[in-house]
Amino acid sequence: MENVISGGAYARAWAWRFGLFVVVTLAFPFIVYALVHMSGAARTDAAGAFAVVLGVYLKPIIYLTFAASLARISIARSKVVGMPGKIGIYIVLLALSDLPFALIFGAHWGVAFFFGFAGPQLPTSLLSAVIAIITLSLARAPSGPMNEGHAAAYRVWSTLLVLMMAYGLLGLAIMLWPFFFGLHGFGLYGALTWAKVYLHRFTLYPGLPLSLFIAASVYLIYASRKHTGGPAETGQPQRGATTSFGLRRD
Repeated sequence: MENVISGGAYARAWAWRFGLFVVVTLAFPFIVYALVHMSGAARTDAAGAFAVVLGVYLKPIIYLTFAASLARISIARSKVVGMPGKIGIYIVLLALSDLPFALIFGAHWGVAFFFGFAGPQLPTSLLSAVIAIITLSLARAPSGPMNEGHAAAYRVWSTLLVLMMAYGLLGLAIMLWPFFFGLHGFGLYGALTWAKVYLHRFTLYPGLPLSLFIAASVYLIYASRKHTGGPAETGQPQRGATTSFGLRRD
């Protein structure tokens, strides 16, 4: 992968990654079925337990591989459109935040029971990551430093991106805490849980934050294309492009 990437190349790169992930996820029950029969466990009472073990260990590997595969192309594309490379890292962290959804979707019901999940939920963090990826695909590289309107649109968008990431990582931390720390630091675990409950209630998550992020993404695409005047981009990162923390240095 080159250091620079056009919007079309970025769209194709993440689309085939996402498509492959969807195909593997949909095929996962059949993969488990085949492995259970190949192992001979299908003729024993351990078939269900073996299917759960496969889900617990294989599903995280599949999802982590998918999320990690987005890092390089997202960092490269972020720099091309005048954003800092850390935007690409934020997108990866957003996708990783929906690990609970990835674990139970297409897996044996015992996997959800093992992790203590009540049922399927809207993959808000993964959806936010996809929205951010589409935004990077459609945004135009600035021909120079961002004008005031473009820079303001980016600051709002990046702030909401970090907010969506914080929501997701908080939920992921609460889910993983018992597996890594057990009862240690139970007071902090309880505080994080209550913080999540009140934060979601106060901000009307996920409906309001997600709607605002979609609106900010649409406006950022519009602002980037209005500023560039619509010509096809060269795929080269621009020097001195404005970011939410000043100028990005190449």
